[in-house]
Amino acid sequence: MDIKAMVLEKAKSAKKAARKLAGTSTAVKNEALIAMADGLIKARDELKKEMKRTLPTPKKRDFHPRSLTGYCLMTKGLTAWLAG
Repeated sequence: MDIKAMVLEKAKSAKKAARKLAGTSTAVKNEALIAMADGLIKARDELKKEMKRTLPTPKKRDFHPRSLTGYCLMTKGLTAWLAG
């Protein structure tokens, strides 16, 4: 499957899920968010290890300044959260 078809498939799935989620009560959505947060907390050590393995240290010449800023903010936020 090429990237265009994959993105289109994901977009269609997301739209379908959004319609279904729109009719779900706030209480159920909140429970789902709490369950996802619990899962992330439980996987913190594994996520930290994978982040170190898969996120290379960027070189300024490889990124547009806005991309580099976003990368730094993302990794800084993830690192702070993982350090917990």
